Amino acid sequence: MPRGLVIRVAAAAVLVGLAIAGYVLWMPVHRPNPGKVAVLGLKSAVAGLRAPAKTASVEPVSGVSLSAVKAAAASTPGETAAYAVNWSGKAPVTAGSIELIAMPTDASAKSAQKQALATELSQSSLTDSGYGYGTKTKISGIPGAKAAYYLKGTSPTITASTPRATVVIYRTGRVIVDATVDAKGVAATTTARSLASAEFHHLERVGADPVIGETSLPLVASVLYVLVAVAVLAVAEVTPRFVVAARHRRHEARLAAARRARVARGSKVVKRHASRGYAARVEGKGRAHRR
Repeated sequence: MPRGLVIRVAAAAVLVGLAIAGYVLWMPVHRPNPGKVAVLGLKSAVAGLRAPAKTASVEPVSGVSLSAVKAAAASTPGETAAYAVNWSGKAPVTAGSIELIAMPTDASAKSAQKQALATELSQSSLTDSGYGYGTKTKISGIPGAKAAYYLKGTSPTITASTPRATVVIYRTGRVIVDATVDAKGVAATTTARSLASAEFHHLERVGADPVIGETSLPLVASVLYVLVAVAVLAVAEVTPRFVVAARHRRHEARLAAARRARVARGSKVVKRHASRGYAARVEGKGRAHRR
């Protein structure tokens, strides 16, 4: 096989390999499957909350403030998701909600849990909502669960009718759960405990180490990528031929220039010799007349 052909075939194989690798790395879109994420959320209500849920939706992970979640979403977007379920309450309960964050690994889930405990149960976590810190409260039946309640107002008097918000944070498997209930008095805490427990047992049934991702190939982007790849391959195939043709034209041009130069030099020599012969003949004739 000619050496030039071998080089072209090898170059084409390298370009095709790079194009395939680039497609595999950049074209597939990895994202959570909404249906699989929704399975993680409790749909029924507990005592004090109205069924069915008022809203239930997959939330943008970009809206989660925890840095561990943002890092996981950047590196493993298909297995990082947030989901929220909200219920209306029955007096004295105002409302209840659970927020779930599914993480790709146990390590990332532990990191997110640690950050959630530090931020969601801090003394100032509900300040923007007009609640001041009350105290921590115990949660039984859920390993590692932590909770605290907050009182409405800056310096509230604790009574049976004082508005409260109780927040429960825990992790089971790779899912972090934030259960919150707004109510008057101790109903906030008792309902929050029930809600957190119900979600915990729900995750035990459906699995707290979910595989929620899906991969899709965008049609338009894929077509454009293939067209560009084909164009690059075509250019890579045709370019050497143009280069060879250009070199051949330059070589022919140099040969033609050399031929013209030789012809030009020959014409000058002929003219020079011709002019010398004419002068000699004129001079000879002159001498003959003088004699």
